[in-house]
Amino acid sequence: MKIYTAAEIAGILKVSYKTVLNQIKRGRLQALPGLRHKRVTEEAFNRYLGVSNVPNGTDITSASAKPLCTSPATLPARPAVPVVITDKSPVSPAAKVVAPLSRSKPNGKK
Repeated sequence: MKIYTAAEIAGILKVSYKTVLNQIKRGRLQALPGLRHKRVTEEAFNRYLGVSNVPNGTDITSASAKPLCTSPATLPARPAVPVVITDKSPVSPAAKVVAPLSRSKPNGKK
């Protein structure tokens, strides 16, 4: 019986190491219990791939995975009516006007 590490499985499937760990965490791929560095038996790996009775020395090719999301990636539509933002501040608009700063120094000094 062959035992694979999570890194080896990631290399075989051409996915990231974290993806393999997530599959183990979700229970889709069964790992050996009690190990800090996750190890997966050949039988569990074949079960994950949906392959049965693979003779030794045969290359395993996984079937194409179904996409997780079936809807096309599109941006949300803009609203048909223009959005009007009203100022809800308690200060009147006339009070928001700031007088320009004078360039001269106080008391007439240069």
